[in-house]
Amino acid sequence: MARTRRKANEILLQFREINYQKKLIREVKSENGEVITNFATLNKEIESFYGKLYTFKLSGNNTSDVSEHNHDINKFIEGLNIPQLNVEEQESLEKDLTFEELKDALTSFAENKSPGEDGSQKNFMKYFLLSFGKTF
Repeated sequence: MARTRRKANEILLQFREINYQKKLIREVKSENGEVITNFATLNKEIESFYGKLYTFKLSGNNTSDVSEHNHDINKFIEGLNIPQLNVEEQESLEKDLTFEELKDALTSFAENKSPGEDGSQKNFMKYFLLSFGKTF
């Protein structure tokens, strides 16, 4: 049993590594058009890009600009009808999934399809859930 479990874990780890390698960003083009392939420089370039993308910039240090910006955001949010969960619903979402819930979700997936980003098909997940699910 332990040997079978070890073999299954090895297969799973190999499968995940292959999928991980497929998703890696191997190069990016910087603002000046330079193609970056060095892993460390590539990560810094991506961090810089998203840092600039999601940084709010105001003209100068004018506090009225900040106040106006905050007012615009609040005005936008006030017009939205955002449903809220009650305490009981929030708590139910924080609970661990049961084996039966996982099994029910798995049976709802289409055959030979990959429901998630990792590329694992239903048959593959079903095998591992039924073989090892209760041990986890």
